[in-house]
Amino acid sequence: MRTFPALLLLGLMLTACTPTPAAAPTRTPPAEPTAALTASPTPVWFPPTATPTAPPRITPTSTPVLYPGRGSLLTASALDEAAQWQIPQSTLGSVALNDGRLTFALHTPYFYLFSLSSTPPPGDFYAEVRIKLSLCRGDAAYGMLFRANSGEDYYRVTLNCQREIRLGRVHHGKLAYLQPAMLSPDVPPGSPAEITLGVWATGSELRVFVNDHFQFAITDPVFRQGALGFFAKSGADDAMTVVFSDLKIYAVQY
Repeated sequence: MRTFPALLLLGLMLTACTPTPAAAPTRTPPAEPTAALTASPTPVWFPPTATPTAPPRITPTSTPVLYPGRGSLLTASALDEAAQWQIPQSTLGSVALNDGRLTFALHTPYFYLFSLSSTPPPGDFYAEVRIKLSLCRGDAAYGMLFRANSGEDYYRVTLNCQREIRLGRVHHGKLAYLQPAMLSPDVPPGSPAEITLGVWATGSELRVFVNDHFQFAITDPVFRQGALGFFAKSGADDAMTVVFSDLKIYAVQY
C-alpha cells in the first residue's frame, strides 16, 4: 500500500512529463488610420474688399468756392455783334446769331459744330452764359470753348444730356480730358431745360460752375489766353437744338 507522500511524488513527476499546450497567438487589432490634423481656418469676420481702380481725380489746387469770383462786368453784350462770331453753315447742321442768341441746329447723328469769337477776353476772366436746351437727348453734348488759339487748340467744357460734365484740352487737334466725366445734379438730363454755365480762368487755374454751383477746378499751364466759343454735338438721335444767350464777361476777383 502506497503512502500519501509516494502518491504525491508520482503525481508531480507525471505532471512534469506532460507537454504544456502552446499559447494561442494574440491578435493585435489593426491600427486605426490616423487622420491628418488640419488646422481649422480662423474665421475672418471683416474680409478686406478689393479697392476699385478708378481714373485719377485731379485735385483742385485751391480751396473750392461755392460761388464764382466775379469782379467788375467787362461786357454784357458779347453775343450782339454777328460780325464777331464764326457762323458755320452746312446741310448737316448750322449756326445762327439773332438778337443776342447763338442757335445751333444739328440734323444728323454725331455731327459737331463750333463757333468762336474774334474778340478774345483778357487772359484772366470769368465768363457766364445762359444755355437753353430745346432738343437734347442721350449722348448729345454742348458747352463752352475758351482760351482758343485756333480750331485745333483750346479748352472745352462739355455737358451732355446724361447729366455728365467734363473738361478737355484740344492741343494740335488731339483731345485729352483733364477732368473725366462726372455726374452733376446741376446738369439737366435732357430737354427742355435752361442752365447757366460759368468758367473762371486765372493763370493756369480753371474753375467750372453750373448755376453758380462749383463743379471742379483744374490746373493746366498750356493755354493762357485766347477766344471764347460754343459748340454742340448731336448724339445717336440725329436732331439737336441748343441756344446760347446772355453772355457776360467779368474781370476776376481773387
